Amino acid sequence: MSQKNIRLAEDLLRQSLDKPLLQRLVDVMEERLAHQICATVEAAKIGLSDADEQTLNLGFIETGLNTNISRHDFETSVENIMDKISVALKEVTTAANISAEQIDTIMLTGGASSTPVLIKTVSDVFPNANLVQHRSMDAVAQGLGIHAGRVFG
Repeated sequence: MSQKNIRLAEDLLRQSLDKPLLQRLVDVMEERLAHQICATVEAAKIGLSDADEQTLNLGFIETGLNTNISRHDFETSVENIMDKISVALKEVTTAANISAEQIDTIMLTGGASSTPVLIKTVSDVFPNANLVQHRSMDAVAQGLGIHAGRVFG
């Protein structure tokens, strides 16, 4: 977080009618807690793959600060993204001049690949495909390495 942004937030704080919330924002910026917030949100997203609700413990921001998120809330929040993914998947099959029904296996990898909403999106586009979960954290790098070997020998 830049000092300029912190100063802007502090200026807003001085003018604010809801000082506690803006003070919390300034504290987050000054303490550089953005990465910790992202990690907490990511853990909750992963947890929602197996549970209907997750509690985000944000006590590192303010003692006792927690919030809950449900799988339904998460799925609603990513609805537009899932629509875009669905369109992109259909465009890929069109560009490859094949039908979605011809796809028999799809490898899913990465953090979001185990979320039920993504699995449903992919299954809806490719109803005949066997979806294979690949949980390796370095699968993308491995794929890039394989591709580089093919391209550059």
